[in-house]
Amino acid sequence: MVRICRFSRAIFLVALLFECHLTGVAQVEPATRSEASTIVRDPRAIALIQSALAAAGIKDTDSISDFVVGGAVTLWDGQEISAPLTYKGIGDDHRSLEVKAPGSEARNFVVQADRGSATSGDGSLRSIPSEIAIEGANYFFIPLLTHALVDLGIEIRYLTNPYLSNGLEEISVTRRLPTWRPELGKLASVTHYIYFDQNDHLVTRIVSGTPLPSDLNKTIPHVLVFSDYRPEHGWLIPHHVDEAYVGKVRNRINLTTFQFNSGLTSSDFSLR
Repeated sequence: MVRICRFSRAIFLVALLFECHLTGVAQVEPATRSEASTIVRDPRAIALIQSALAAAGIKDTDSISDFVVGGAVTLWDGQEISAPLTYKGIGDDHRSLEVKAPGSEARNFVVQADRGSATSGDGSLRSIPSEIAIEGANYFFIPLLTHALVDLGIEIRYLTNPYLSNGLEEISVTRRLPTWRPELGKLASVTHYIYFDQNDHLVTRIVSGTPLPSDLNKTIPHVLVFSDYRPEHGWLIPHHVDEAYVGKVRNRINLTTFQFNSGLTSSDFSLR
């Protein structure tokens, strides 16, 4: 089990550092020709991902082709509730989340190849911008790690953060968006900052920025904290996730069932 000390303080600190120190997510910035053509894949960061997968018992990047994770939420949008959750995916390209919270709009979204859709309160569908679709929920993060290793178009950096507490190591994983247009002087990308325990190399948290629908160039801090690692199908997987926005825990999730490599296809990812 990964022990998270002083949890509330840690959440606030990470959010504060994200706002003051870390690079924003889905930003559009001036680009130079060299920046646009260079993708950094730091050997130290790659080695850390490999160690994390090995610590979890994942021997090959294709060990998990698809997954269906079930559980329950006990805190949703800051309200104490009890509601079922289903989260499924194929690799890092297809994801679907369904939460039926009593008294509020069901939170459903589907992502396919960086495009997404979600249900509105009246049951109608609305599109999700690629910035939000990619950043999305990573309650089961193994595909994020394995995809970063095999996709040479994903940038991976090992970060030296003087504000980071002892016992953690940090990397950044950056994926370019479809709107990446270096010829126009714009670098559009989504970055996840992943933190690992120095002792056992298990992932303790993932920090990113949720783009604002009103202005996709602006984000708010989004933190996932993982704990209660236990064996499932021979792999060590976290069973508890706390999700915070702007330093405040909004969602608390317990994962209880795990199904892998069941043969999901793209047709399984649609909102009805």
